[in-house]
Amino acid sequence: MARVDVGSEMVRRSRFSRVVDAAGVAATALMVALLLVRLASSVHGRGGCALVVAVPAGLLAADLASAFAHWFGDTFFTEKTPLLGALVRPFRLHHEEPGAFVRHGFFERNRNNCLAALPLLVSAYVLCPQAGTLAGAFVVGALSFASIALAAATQLHAFSHDRQAPHVVRWLQRRGVLLSPEHHARHHRGAHDRVYGIVNGWSNGVLDRCRVFRFLERLRAREGFATDLAYLFSNQVLTFALALPASRMLTGVRYEPIARAIASHPVVLQVLGMIVVVDLFQYGIHRLFHEVQLLWRIHAIHHSSPRLDWLAGSRLHFVDVLVMRTLTMAPVFVCGFSETAVHSYAVLAAVTGAVVHADVHFRFVFLEHIIVTPRYHALHHAADVEGSGKNFAFHLPVIDRIFGTQFLPSHTTPLRYGIRGRQVPAGWLHQLLFPLQSLFRSI
Repeated sequence: MARVDVGSEMVRRSRFSRVVDAAGVAATALMVALLLVRLASSVHGRGGCALVVAVPAGLLAADLASAFAHWFGDTFFTEKTPLLGALVRPFRLHHEEPGAFVRHGFFERNRNNCLAALPLLVSAYVLCPQAGTLAGAFVVGALSFASIALAAATQLHAFSHDRQAPHVVRWLQRRGVLLSPEHHARHHRGAHDRVYGIVNGWSNGVLDRCRVFRFLERLRAREGFATDLAYLFSNQVLTFALALPASRMLTGVRYEPIARAIASHPVVLQVLGMIVVVDLFQYGIHRLFHEVQLLWRIHAIHHSSPRLDWLAGSRLHFVDVLVMRTLTMAPVFVCGFSETAVHSYAVLAAVTGAVVHADVHFRFVFLEHIIVTPRYHALHHAADVEGSGKNFAFHLPVIDRIFGTQFLPSHTTPLRYGIRGRQVPAGWLHQLLFPLQSLFRSI
């Protein structure tokens, strides 16, 4: 009765919330139906065999994603954190009273997961025309079923707490297809620090045996961890959002004579050619970001981390990401490199970005003259040696040698990283606003 005494505003807000809950779940259900219909019409021939493998792969990916999301909700921020507090509050309350959320209405219980999965469902729907090949059918199928499983993750979690779950659900739980009450009960014992996956629990064994979350807990103690983690996720989302429209737009302006010549070569040679082309363009853009004061205000954020490791390599302002990745990939699409070569290079670039920023303290004496190594790039980030205006190449040191910007002393190893002069503020949001705040100041 106390809630009724608050007044009609509470009632209106409750009605509005119920409408939002129902609309979110209904929109996701409609998107799932449209996706399944389009996927079925897009898969042909051997693609059906790929879907047989794509379904379990998608379910495993969804369980893995749910495990990391669950750990994040259990670990970061508090219920009083602005905006994010409302997201982590259910995780904290769930540990205090595990079965409480089962008593919530269906729409209220599933709204957040449905809305979070909606962009992935839309992306899978857009990619369905690429499911005509064996590889395309696997990728699109895995993304589709992972998205569907993530949309249903909270409901599957609820079934593991509900003793009156439908018989078909119980049957699937007993066979390990869905998360069982017995498996999930292990999460609620002790410190709630294991068995985080809530779709089917397939990822929990590997994650717990490899102590992945213990490693992340130690990593969390590192200075600037939350900031760099925010960059890692936000920049990956930005890159994914840019990739499809940029490729569609730039493919339309490719130069056909060069494209035909490139298409006649094997994928391996095309990837090697992309390394040279991309690195030349990236060298020029990277150097401009250092030498043009307006651009340096943006790029200084990347150099602001006092520690250099694979995670610090993700610390890039979204304008830096937007300019660098759009302009460096433009010649790739204009020249008409094959889709397989582009995807192969994308994987190589992601691995290279992590490796060259790795916290490695020994030299690759022979290799550092051929490819960019961790020490080579560490000298570029150094604050205690004269390498910050050198070593701009991402793959090939020979480009720095040609343009006179190579810095490779025999025995010097940086001991301190960061930037000289005015320091960049801590925190992801503060750093995103920093280029505007420092517009009329020197750094």
